[in-house]
Amino acid sequence: LIYLALVTPLLHDFYNYNFEKPEFIPVFSEFVQ
Repeated sequence: LIYLALVTPLLHDFYNYNFEKPEFIPVFSEFVQ
């Protein structure tokens, strides 16, 4: 949970930057798990 809280701001910028890239979604899913 703490890890998620620390990474959330970074992922927010990363997600906004890669929002239009379809391949980003599977990578994000694997990264979370």
